[in-house]
Formats: sequence, C-alpha cells, structure tokens
Amino acid sequence: MAPRVDKEYRDEIEKARTELHNIAMSNDKSNAPHLLRLAYASQFSIANSHVDDAATKPTQSDDTISTLKKIQKIKADHPIITHPDLYQLAGIVAVEILDGPKMEFVPGRTDSSILPDESCLPDVKQSASDLRKVFGKVGISEPKHIVALCGGLKLARSGPVLGPSLKFDDPYYLREPGKKKDSSPTDKPLLDKKKDSSPTDKPLLDNKKDSGGPTDKPLLDNKKDSGPTDKPLLDKKKDSGPTDNTLLDDPKFRECVQRYARNKEAFFKDYEEAHKKLSEFGLPHSSFIRSVLEKSMELVNSSTATQRVVAAAVAIFGVFYLINRRRAKHSQQFH
Repeated sequence: MAPRVDKEYRDEIEKARTELHNIAMSNDKSNAPHLLRLAYASQFSIANSHVDDAATKPTQSDDTISTLKKIQKIKADHPIITHPDLYQLAGIVAVEILDGPKMEFVPGRTDSSILPDESCLPDVKQSASDLRKVFGKVGISEPKHIVALCGGLKLARSGPVLGPSLKFDDPYYLREPGKKKDSSPTDKPLLDKKKDSSPTDKPLLDNKKDSGGPTDKPLLDNKKDSGPTDKPLLDKKKDSGPTDNTLLDDPKFRECVQRYARNKEAFFKDYEEAHKKLSEFGLPHSSFIRSVLEKSMELVNSSTATQRVVAAAVAIFGVFYLINRRRAKHSQQFH
C-alpha cells in the first residue's frame, strides 16, 4: 500500500529535505550529482523490474554506495518515508542546490526494496531508437524531454570533478565564453559553436566585463597560442560517445540541442517538465489526490473565506489532474 500522505508524513518529508540539503551542500556540492544520479537510477530500475527482487545485486559505483548509506541513515531517522520518496526528494533537492529549477515534490510512492541500479540508466552505446525505448519505459517520449534529461545525466555522471564551479546549466549543449581551462575534460559540450550554431546562437554568459584574468579566456579561442586543450568543443569522431552522436545525428534531438544551446530558459522549462515526469513515474494516483485533499482540508479549516476558495480550487485541480493522468497512455502504476 502507498503511504498515507498526511500532515505527519509531510512534516517528516520536510525534515528529510533539510538533511538531504546538508548532504548535497557538503564537499563543495560534490555530493549533489550523486543524489541526482540515485534519483534517476531508482526510476529506471523500477521500470526495468517486474518483481521486487531484493536479492539481485545492482550495479553501483563507490560514490553511489556511499551516498546510499547516507540516505539509509535518513530513512532510519524517518522510517515512515518510503525509499522511492527519499530518492526522488534527493533528486529534486540536488537540482536546486546545483542552481537548477526549483520543482515541487509530490510524495506518496509505494515502498520498494528495489535498489537503484546504474546499469539501468541510458547507455552510451544506444542508438536513437534504443534511447527512445529506454526513456519510454519511464513515460518519457518527447524528444525535448529526452534531450533535457540527457543533460541532467551528463552532470549526474561527471559533474563532481568540477568542484566549486559545479552548476546545473546548459554548457553540455554549448560551452559559454569564460569557461576556465581547468574544466573537466569529461564535460564536453555537444555543439562546436563556430560550426554548429546560427548567428542568433549567442552565448548564454558574457564574462568579458567581469573577466578576472587569463583564466577567463574562452575555450573557443583559435589564436595561434592556443594550447592542445583549446580545440573545438566537439570532434564527433574522437571526443563524443555514441549517445552524444545520437543527439546530434537524430534531427529531432539535434533541434532540441540547438535550442538549449542558445536558450537557457527553454532548457530549464523542458528539464523541469521532464524531471517531474520521471520523478512521478509509478506514483499512485491515489497518493497524489490524497496529498491534494489533505492540503485542501487544512485550508478549509482556516478562518478566512479566501483560503476556503483556494482550498476548493486546489481540490478541483487535483481531480482534473487525476483524470488527465489516467488518460495518459504512458502512465504506469506500481501498487
């Protein structure tokens, strides 16, 4: 059964949120990508599991194992919170810590002993059709959502090496001027600005005015004194994995890459939609409605007429949301 999302449960969620926030902020935010990777892996693992088999040993990196131990401690302190709720709350906290979009968290996922398995994440060897199939298992089908989540996955996998400069942004799609030379070699953007962008594809960040010295020199500088690291952002034959090539070679994916490269707001908007879909995959409809109604009842019991009207509106919205979720073809439930 799904947990009862009442005031007590939501209070425990907020306490866990604070603890996850502290974990994500530690070590120059380097733990945040691990939390995000766990959130992704949890959902893809659930989608690839037909039985709740705790005996199957998942594929996990040392960083993932270390982060899981920290989450298990939070679980011990707040036992009524389900594991899937903790994993997804961790992902939302991580994105916010990394200066990404702030997203609402809807609790109520049925507890499961399925551990996050990183082998279930989208594989770098997949073709465009295979990539669509993998994301389709978690209800993600639109190209913009697939490409946006690929950006998040890139950060979740290689971001920690960036240390204090770690940030949820869109340099994966096109590196901005001002990116320091000591940036991670694994953080390779998809587009070569000079070859792949249009005249309107202006860089998102202009650090000319605030340049602090030679370290603020853009990597896309083809002067004669450029070092061996100052090469074009993407040599598809040498530098990019098959998934990166897929995002460039597939016309629909490439269109999204180009849009995100020139428009950070579009990336954030689509990523928020995609992350919400991924995070709420498997969330029982009853849990969502129960959460909405609990909040509404609290407002109904308040003293002002305005708050009662708001409560009624929230309840009505919740009902319509449930109807739309039931009609969605990709919606799946785990009870």
